[in-house]
Amino acid sequence: MRKSVYLLPRKTAHLFMAASIPPPGDESWARRYSQSGRKIPPEFFDEWKEDILRVATTPMKAAELKKEVKVPGDKLKFVLNRMAFEGCLLRIGADSLRSNIISYVGAEAWMGKPFPQEETTKAQAWLAEQYLRAFGPARVQDFQWWAGITKTAAVKAFAEVETSDTGDGYLLPASLADEFESFKPSKTDTIDLLPQWDSYTTGYAPDGRQLFAGSDVLEKIYGKLGATGGNAFGVVLANGLAHVVWIPKFTGKKMQVELDGFEKLSGPMMKKLEEEFEKIALFLKAKNFELI
Repeated sequence: MRKSVYLLPRKTAHLFMAASIPPPGDESWARRYSQSGRKIPPEFFDEWKEDILRVATTPMKAAELKKEVKVPGDKLKFVLNRMAFEGCLLRIGADSLRSNIISYVGAEAWMGKPFPQEETTKAQAWLAEQYLRAFGPARVQDFQWWAGITKTAAVKAFAEVETSDTGDGYLLPASLADEFESFKPSKTDTIDLLPQWDSYTTGYAPDGRQLFAGSDVLEKIYGKLGATGGNAFGVVLANGLAHVVWIPKFTGKKMQVELDGFEKLSGPMMKKLEEEFEKIALFLKAKNFELI
């Protein structure tokens, strides 16, 4: 989670928010937006928020909002950012899968009602079980890092989940233990092509990523922050282990893919990889692709 943008099911979005994001009145927001580079004058925030919600009854891009509200242009980005974190404003997907230009709309206007309120500890217990179902076996510290909460809160949340310990503190929901123990690896080589910021590569604490990558390649996958960063590049997994970082770019309608490999792939595995890139190029409406 870590204060990033995600698509969430409407029925449970409020639980994710209650578990991982401070409520609107929390003093942490004032501290966050008093920092140089994203400062919002506290005496104007409520007025600007009301102005935006008055206008954003249907999805509007930031450039469109700028023409309709009284928020100074150099502050609008930060006000929209804070409102979205607080949950009174929603980000709506871009017009294209290759565009970063999103729209904004008031949460209550979009859903017909405000987000339900939920107690933080209950929401964190719910989120802990969902996390283990998606990422387990995983450790308490993995969940703590991913959710951006304190160790005390993470331990308390895990205590509310019926778990099975697979060794070294790696836990699963107890209901998945038999399925985990009976799992048999594929008899043929597998290729998994993960996009930038994939949930798998961003799902574990930095010291827990040895599940798919050695510490010597973390900087290639996560950039200069390496061991502590969470923004992974696209990664190619071969038989479950990271072998290649891939970075796409478009020239007209051609998708170019830059590969940075640290473990060589066999000829048959490279063929499988090219087939996966062909599927992605088709999905993104590119005419073709090339490796560079």
